[in-house]
Amino acid sequence: MLRIFYNTHYDFIRPWRIMVALTVGFIVIGLGSLLFNGIRYSIDFTGGTIMQLRFDQPPDVSRLRSLLDQGGVHNAEIQSFGSNREYTVRAQDLAASRGGGTDSVATEVRGIFDKVFGKQYQVVRTESVGPRVGNELRNGAIKAILLSFLLTLIYLAWRFESGSVSRPSSRRRTTSARRWRSSSS
Repeated sequence: MLRIFYNTHYDFIRPWRIMVALTVGFIVIGLGSLLFNGIRYSIDFTGGTIMQLRFDQPPDVSRLRSLLDQGGVHNAEIQSFGSNREYTVRAQDLAASRGGGTDSVATEVRGIFDKVFGKQYQVVRTESVGPRVGNELRNGAIKAILLSFLLTLIYLAWRFESGSVSRPSSRRRTTSARRWRSSSS
């Protein structure tokens, strides 16, 4: 049999205080980040629009972002999609909360880019997610996470209950004890 490590004896228990401190530190950092930054949901959860745009000439992404900000579409995510001439624009549907439809962001983006680029770009596809669908997705995700926690807790309670842990047979235990006594002396 192929053995990579021989006679390995690692003491995992000795640095337990350091490991507990590291674990508590990471938990505190994570909770602090959650407390100060909050959860930033994507448009899948808040409602919004995804547009795939194809330009005739490669545009400057920072210019696209500034055009959208100036036009009233704030915090839009612009990502390259395939080549340097295709981009996706993801924007939260804030206009829908003001009473507009789910296509209002797409209309605003088209209006902004039509003024600047004219016919030098085309909209390949547009997808909209309403806030109701996003709310259902968020609630479903929270329920799934809580259910996974509950099932894990039930499994651990069942597995490590006082009488249910499988114990080695007495013959096996005595053989192991004899080996341990002979090796320690």
